[in-house]
Amino acid sequence: MSGENDENWMDGVYCAPVVCIGGNENGSFGELLRDWGFYMKRSVSVYKSVSDYQTVYENENEIDNLKNTETAKDTEAGDQNKPQFLLIDSNVIDWSSKNTLKEIQFLQSCADAGIHLIFGNLPEVSLIKKYKALRD
Repeated sequence: MSGENDENWMDGVYCAPVVCIGGNENGSFGELLRDWGFYMKRSVSVYKSVSDYQTVYENENEIDNLKNTETAKDTEAGDQNKPQFLLIDSNVIDWSSKNTLKEIQFLQSCADAGIHLIFGNLPEVSLIKKYKALRD
């Protein structure tokens, strides 16, 4: 198994990383996540926005797809960078932006890929009504 020496492996068992979108890495929320990640033996990555994480996620998936093509499609290779949880502070989403629907669609694709989405706070009810993808 590749990567057994990295921080996501504990006694030969893979522990999926956790991603936080929003929380300040140096603030109390970021500290809480780091402490929790240390306790749970998981790496925690913090991103300022959905689009920041989307860029990294898509780049890592491109690299994984190349590795899978080159290495006879190792079944674990595609999941090495996929987090188990995506913690989202909905306050970091600019709900009036033209990119809002794109961000919601990306979050939906994460959920479809088996990543659990956890919103630290929900958007206003009017926004949930406006964006059908949030209700699905």
